[in-house]
Amino acid sequence: MCLLKSAVLLTAFSSGCLYVSADVASIEQKLDDQKFPGAGPAAGTRVKVSHEFVMNIGDSLDGLASTAALTRMTFTPTSGVSKMDFIFGLTVTAKGDGTVPDAVIATFSQGMALASNGAIDAKVTDVDLAPYFKKSLMFELAVDVAAPAPDWSLGVEAEYRASTDEKIQP
Repeated sequence: MCLLKSAVLLTAFSSGCLYVSADVASIEQKLDDQKFPGAGPAAGTRVKVSHEFVMNIGDSLDGLASTAALTRMTFTPTSGVSKMDFIFGLTVTAKGDGTVPDAVIATFSQGMALASNGAIDAKVTDVDLAPYFKKSLMFELAVDVAAPAPDWSLGVEAEYRASTDEKIQP
């Protein structure tokens, strides 16, 4: 969902090119739930698990964004657990491809506050995500947990700001 807290400047020159300059202050995205297997009888055992997932700011914006930054990332329990107090640590990494390096974009560690609904608001880092979005690179969610007995899942919500200053050829 793109909230229209933005400023857009379109300029057409006689050459037929279109120049687009835009700042979008708030782009909200709900990602697919990240699902993890339960530990069954081994519940409480400390384990580290990870998932790779796709994250983008919308097909129409991915290729146009000159800069994009994560401003908020929230993880909410969606099944199997009611709060995230069993998580020792959580890291989200934008995965590189050799030309773009891996970059940690959000973290959470035990002792940080949990929301009243059991959710985690991760600490976001100042990383330009535009190169990752333009190349459709993967993101990795790694969690260090005292494994719960049942299968469990996390809902992931992200909010970004983005800008573009692009020349579009006819």
